[in-house]
Amino acid sequence: MRLTTHELLERAERVAATAARKLPAPAQGVLHDLRDRARADDATPAITLDDAARQAIAILNSPDKNLRYDAQTHAIIERVFRDAAPGAIGIDVGCHEGLILRHLLEAAPDIEHLAIEPLPHLAAHLRSTFPSVAVHEVALVAEPDGPLEFQHVTSNPGYSGIRQRAFDRPDETVETISVATAQLDDLVPAEAEVALLKVDVEGAELGVFQGARATLERCRPVVVFESGLGAADIYGTTPEDVHGFFSDLGMKVSLLGTWLEDGPALRKDQYVRQFQDGINFYFAAHPS
Repeated sequence: MRLTTHELLERAERVAATAARKLPAPAQGVLHDLRDRARADDATPAITLDDAARQAIAILNSPDKNLRYDAQTHAIIERVFRDAAPGAIGIDVGCHEGLILRHLLEAAPDIEHLAIEPLPHLAAHLRSTFPSVAVHEVALVAEPDGPLEFQHVTSNPGYSGIRQRAFDRPDETVETISVATAQLDDLVPAEAEVALLKVDVEGAELGVFQGARATLERCRPVVVFESGLGAADIYGTTPEDVHGFFSDLGMKVSLLGTWLEDGPALRKDQYVRQFQDGINFYFAAHPS
C-alpha cells in the first residue's frame, strides 16, 4: 500500500508509540526526524508504512554504529535541553557539515551555540547555513602556540585532524594545511552556561578536554565524545588518560544508550575494554 505524506505522518506516530515500547529511547528521535523530513516537503514521494518503519528501526539496530550514535546523540540533546537552564548553550567541536549542530538548534532555538570547525570550506558552509551560530575556524588544543599543520583528508573530510589517523581505505588523499589554534576555555563567554559539549576530532579529544577544564569545572555539561583505536592512540592517548581526566573532575563516563536509560556508568576497566576491543567508540561524560 502507498501512503500520502499526511498518512505517513499519522501512521508514523503509531509506529513511534510501538517502537518506544520495544526499542531504546533514540527510536523516538529517529522517527521524529523522519516525520520532520516528510512535513518539510509535502511533495515528497509517498512511501509505504513498512518502508518508513523499516528505515527508522534499522537505524537503531544497524551494525553501522555511526547511525546509532547519531540517533542516540540526538536523543541526549533533547533530554539535556529539556532540563537545561534558560539560555544554556551547546558546543559542537568538529562540527563538519552541522548534523549535530542542527539538532542543537532544534532543541534550543534562538541561542548562540558555538561551532568549532578548522576546515575553511566547512566553516564557511556553517556560517552561511547557521547564521545564529558563532563559528570558530580553529583546531582546539590544550596549549595553543600559533598555527599548526592540519591533515585535510580531501577524499573523506570527516577523517581530517591534527595528525593523520588510521584509514579504513588505502586510497585516501591528504592535503596539509595551516590552521589557527585555540583553547576552548578562551572561546566560551565567561557568562555562558554550557549544557552540552560534543567532541569529534579524530583522536585529538584529550587536548580539547584539557583546554576546556575551566568550562567543564564551572558548567558541568554532558560531554558526548568519540574516542577509539586508530585515532586517539595516534596521539599517545590511552583510555586510562580519558577516564582519569573526567574522574579527576568528579565526572563519570557512560555508553550513550546507557546514559539515556539512566543505567550505571563505566568503571575504568570497563571503559578500557570498550576502547581496546573496539566495542564502542562514542561515549558520554557527565556529572556523577
